[in-house]
Amino acid sequence: MVDSDVLTAVSKAVHTALNVPIYLEFKENNMTFPCAYIKVIEPSMSRHVGDLYNTSLDLDIMYYANNLDVVTDTRKLIDIPSVLYLLLEFVQVRERTIMGTGMKYKISDGVLHFFVTYENILRRVAKPVERMKHMELTERVKDGR
Repeated sequence: MVDSDVLTAVSKAVHTALNVPIYLEFKENNMTFPCAYIKVIEPSMSRHVGDLYNTSLDLDIMYYANNLDVVTDTRKLIDIPSVLYLLLEFVQVRERTIMGTGMKYKISDGVLHFFVTYENILRRVAKPVERMKHMELTERVKDGR
């Protein structure tokens, strides 16, 4: 499971929740409003132990109600996070379910920002090492002692 799989699963869940176009690249001139834009904030990866790695993917899901920088319907913007809390808490990514943590939101310049983090432990698949197939061993006593 890689970050792009998580991003795809989250975008499908957001589309299901809001029923608006989802953008993964910001296209200011070609956007259809209302819409959502999912921005990857700060992904990280660190060694856990052996060949296991901790990964973290921080996302900012931005909901644009219109192309203006003002809030026209505050109630609608406040209702959206409650839906996102429920749908993004557990996301199905391939055959696994991962949990979203650190969920919070803010409204800034007419845009709803919903923040969520997905943490996961991955196993690095190494290339198989060719093992020794046969070994001969001869034992003897040195100087008869």
